[in-house]
Amino acid sequence: MKNLVFCAFLAVLIQGAVLAQEFELGVFGGLSPHLGQPALGSLSDSPNNNDTFLGHSRDIYGARLTWNSKGYYGMEVGLSVQHMGFLTNYSTTASDGTVFSAVLTDRVKVAQASYNFLCYFMPRGERWRPFATAGLEGTEYNAPHFPEWPGGGSKELGFNFGGGVKLKLFKHALMRLDLRDSMTARPYGQLQFSQNSLPPGGLMQIWEASLGFSATF
Repeated sequence: MKNLVFCAFLAVLIQGAVLAQEFELGVFGGLSPHLGQPALGSLSDSPNNNDTFLGHSRDIYGARLTWNSKGYYGMEVGLSVQHMGFLTNYSTTASDGTVFSAVLTDRVKVAQASYNFLCYFMPRGERWRPFATAGLEGTEYNAPHFPEWPGGGSKELGFNFGGGVKLKLFKHALMRLDLRDSMTARPYGQLQFSQNSLPPGGLMQIWEASLGFSATF
C-alpha cells in the first residue's frame, strides 16, 4: 500500500514539474452512506456464506494531490481512511459435542490509495469547475481483533468513479465536493464458504460523499 501511494504521488509530481502547471494539495472529510457487498464467508465449523458483514462507515477522511493542465483535464493521487463495523456469526463444536455460538463484533480500519484521471467541464481559472473522475485504487482492510480470527488483514485492487465540483474561494484556495463509488475484490480470503455451494463472486462497493479544502500553487 505504501509503495502504491509513493509511486502514484511521484507520477503526479513529475508530470506537473515537467509541464509547469497548477497543483492542488488538500484534505477532505465526509461519510460513506452506502455499502454494497458480496457474501464474505464464515469462521464457523459449518460455514454459512452470509455469516460475516462489514457495516457502514461513520466517517471518512484523507488527502489528495492534484495536477491540472491548462485545459480540461488533470491527474490526482489520494489517500483515505475510514472505520467500518465488522460482525460475524461464529459457532464451533467442542469434542464433547457442545456447541458454542457467539456474535463477534469489532471496528476495522479500511485505507484506500487511488490514482485518478479528472475531466473538467470548465477551463482552469473559472470560479466553478464541475468534473468527472475515474481511476484505480488499492484497499487495505485491517484484521478484526478477536482470538477466533485466523490472522492477517486483506489487500485488494479495484477501481472508482464519480464526480464533483470545485469552487474557488480566493486566489490560492478552493473548496470541493466529491461523490465517489469504489469497487474492489471481495476481502478476507481467510473466511470459509459452504461446501454445498461454490464460492460466490461479487465486488465490495463503498460510496463516499466528502467536503474538502485545497491550497493551489
